[in-house]
Amino acid sequence: MTDISYIILGLFSIYGVFSLFRSIFRLLENKKYYVEKANLVLLVNDQEENIEKIIREAMMSKFVRNIAINGSFIVIDMNSKDQTYKILKRLEKQYPLVEVCSFDERESIFYK
Repeated sequence: MTDISYIILGLFSIYGVFSLFRSIFRLLENKKYYVEKANLVLLVNDQEENIEKIIREAMMSKFVRNIAINGSFIVIDMNSKDQTYKILKRLEKQYPLVEVCSFDERESIFYK
């Protein structure tokens, strides 16, 4: 091959690498968190003071809504001694994505 052939080949290689990186960056910029069906699981224990804020902020999060759009946001109460479970059951009625499980029901979510 002549020197001109190597120069042309080098230019095409540089253009190809540049195009590849440009395409990757475009994909990353437009990336949306979406999964066809996914369940997010949150384990809580004795969070009476914080649980309402946690659930409300999670429901406002685009990440949580986009991930669980065809699934559920499952909250498992790990046998709390306070009012956490009652608060969760109230929030479950307000938010369709939220599914609350008690400590005794926890294994059933993994075998749906």
